[in-house]
Amino acid sequence: MTIIPSSGVSRVSRPPRTPQLERRILLSLLVLFAFGALYMLIPFWPWLVLALWTASMARPLADRLTRAMRGRRGAAGVITLGLLVVAFAPLVAGIASVAPDVVELARRALSSNSGRGALVELVTQTPGENGEQLRHIEWGKLMEVLRLHGKEAWGVASVLAGTIGEAGLGLFVYFAATYASMVHGEEAYSWTKRQLPLAPDRIDRLSDAFQETGRGLLYSVALTGLIQAALTTIAYAALGVPRSLALGFATFLGSLVPSIGPFLVWGPVTVGLWLAGHSTSALILLAICALVIAPVEHALRPMLAARGHLKLDAWLVLFAMLGGVFTVGGWGIILGPLLFRLAFEVSYLVRDARNESARVVAG
Repeated sequence: MTIIPSSGVSRVSRPPRTPQLERRILLSLLVLFAFGALYMLIPFWPWLVLALWTASMARPLADRLTRAMRGRRGAAGVITLGLLVVAFAPLVAGIASVAPDVVELARRALSSNSGRGALVELVTQTPGENGEQLRHIEWGKLMEVLRLHGKEAWGVASVLAGTIGEAGLGLFVYFAATYASMVHGEEAYSWTKRQLPLAPDRIDRLSDAFQETGRGLLYSVALTGLIQAALTTIAYAALGVPRSLALGFATFLGSLVPSIGPFLVWGPVTVGLWLAGHSTSALILLAICALVIAPVEHALRPMLAARGHLKLDAWLVLFAMLGGVFTVGGWGIILGPLLFRLAFEVSYLVRDARNESARVVAG
């Protein structure tokens, strides 16, 4: 027996598959998954940016080592290991050694009852410093404090452990991404240029602006600050100023402020020496800083900025850093200038595209 379907039952038909519809679906999926993938990388974005900058600046050395070692993987491994041993290990050790002095310097200055006293505290040293007070710890009182405030101490220790863990994971991501960028960076960049709906020359300009920001921040900001900090640290130590390393570190931080930044540190130190009765040392420090340290910035910063090819004014870099720090935290110090530089480059690209369109219409 044959069952004939009723003529009143309608069949559900599929919508026609048009190329336009498929492209829209695929584009929507691409945006969704790309956003999700990038969102997963947000916790590591500062380390990834630093890794890309490092790989781009190390590319000439990597090319020479690749020819010598007949392989890019070996060259990338040597450079990454060199960064770990030569750069980051001494940096971490230096910060760890300076941190106690910085904390003690800030504590003594803030605990002073007057501005004059705070300036004097900068250049005086209390007997028993430099770790000697650790010999006189009353361990009974320490255990009593731990008993009464054990919960708070555990909370602080947990936060500290979490911070150290995040930093360790970030450093692992940095070194791994630096190695991967030197090995596969050119292939990944070529693939990106093929996939993005932009002309290759425009992608190259955005890439150049990205790399330029890294070089510029290293040359014009970091190197200038390091040179000024080293010179002032030597001057402080030669004149017998206590905690010279901590003051040198403060000078490096102050150098982020163009023109007057280092003066914000060596100026109070000079006044403190004078008020403490060390007038000769104060005059010598004033002469060194006014005749050597201050001209260093005005002579070196433009030269180093030109070497880094950073097309941003020093004050604009400072404002971008401060805005980035207030917006996203400490890593904003690199995100702010990067966003500003890319924004300027995109504006130039828009201007050039508008001019090209105008020439086409006029032609």
